Amino acid sequence: MIGVGKAAEHGVLVRSGEALQTASKLTTLVVDKTGTLTQGKPSVTDAQLFGMEQSTALALVNALERGSEHPLAAALMTYAEEHNAHPAEIHDFDSVTGGGVKAKTTDGKTLLLGNARLLEEAGVDLTAGEAQAQALEAQARTLVYLAVEGKLAALFGISDPLRHDTVAAIKRLQKMV
Repeated sequence: MIGVGKAAEHGVLVRSGEALQTASKLTTLVVDKTGTLTQGKPSVTDAQLFGMEQSTALALVNALERGSEHPLAAALMTYAEEHNAHPAEIHDFDSVTGGGVKAKTTDGKTLLLGNARLLEEAGVDLTAGEAQAQALEAQARTLVYLAVEGKLAALFGISDPLRHDTVAAIKRLQKMV
């Protein structure tokens, strides 16, 4: 009980004394990075276009992410707005849980914005962005793809910067082992 109380004083919530006892036997710590080790404010670091004007791609992205509260959506909208991209007009909007979003332009073109799985399941060939995607993944970027009419139009790399105290905290944990 004292350990649970001390943890609470330092902002650590421990579910029970039994959980704390079990934690003493841990050899590996896995954390959800968003907001734990990072600032919790993702931003677009990279944008690769495939045969589409930047202003057009960002107008579509801005429209597709409008109204979403997802941190990646906020990063994409901020990026679009920083590049003065006003949202395009879209309809038939549909959110795909764990994948992204779908919609149509006013002239009936199908839009997809999301992860590789969403686009691949829709038959979009991602080969044109494969090298760029691998390079971004090697830099720990989260990838978001845009497809228009079944063709890859853009690839965005999103990063959530580490908190200023993350490296020191990890070093302290490593010394405890």
